[in-house]
Amino acid sequence: MLPSYGSMARSKIMFTALFWKKAWVWIKHHWYVPVIIILLLGFSLTKSNIKSKLYKLLDDQKDLYEKEKDLIEKTNKEKELEKDLARKRHEELVKRLEEEYNVELEKLKRDKQKELADLTEEYKDSEEELAKRIAEVLGAEYVKPEGE
Repeated sequence: MLPSYGSMARSKIMFTALFWKKAWVWIKHHWYVPVIIILLLGFSLTKSNIKSKLYKLLDDQKDLYEKEKDLIEKTNKEKELEKDLARKRHEELVKRLEEEYNVELEKLKRDKQKELADLTEEYKDSEEELAKRIAEVLGAEYVKPEGE
């Protein structure tokens, strides 16, 4: 438990602890940056040619990062284009199927109408027989009227 120094002191202690935790996490993930900085400082004191090589290494790392980032963006764009193309193909297929369905439905309606017209002509003298045949064509059940 922290000694009771007051709220300002406690706040500073917590801030520094938080700062060092964040610093440690950053160092764990970017360990090469402090190492390169320390090496650059060390070699700058010795005036060695390694300093330029380390700068080149940093530039190469940056270039690799940029290339990988660009590749990820390019791949993502290609995937989005493929999704859009697949969606458009799907919409066109659905539209074509709906049109074919409507054509078939119209043909079926015309066929049924022609069949009903033929039945009407054939059984024009017998209303009850006509009603039975129309019920068969329409897939309905013929029910004899109660008054008869």
